[in-house]
Amino acid sequence: MKLVKPLVGLVHILAAIAVVLQQILGSTYESGDVWNVLNYVMFVAILLAVIFNAARKRQNDMSGDSGLTREYLESNFMYYITIALSILFMYNWVAEFARGDDNGGTLTGIVWTVVNVTFVMVSSATGMYLLRPSSDQPVDDATE
Repeated sequence: MKLVKPLVGLVHILAAIAVVLQQILGSTYESGDVWNVLNYVMFVAILLAVIFNAARKRQNDMSGDSGLTREYLESNFMYYITIALSILFMYNWVAEFARGDDNGGTLTGIVWTVVNVTFVMVSSATGMYLLRPSSDQPVDDATE
């Protein structure tokens, strides 16, 4: 598991970089094919984020700490925002498959923009957490 977490963290960071660059530069060229590939990358990254953020939340819930700590807030926020991201992503992606194209109108474009921006934040935060030297243990601010 010590090798898996940094590897998944690196995948998250690279996926976030790819999505942010595509979001910014995609309007300068015909980017439909690139988004089609990135959607699969995003799907895998979101699935991994759900798994690792759920495990982080579960670990925090089982720790027995009943106080309102930074780790409690972080783990719960990351879990629930990842679930919301996965719902929005799957909603738009399945609708895109059903329509057979990516021209779903203004609302679809807005939802994709929200998904892309949220994905970058969630993926980079999850990646940075997994790349921490001791991501198995919450960071104790008093010892730093």
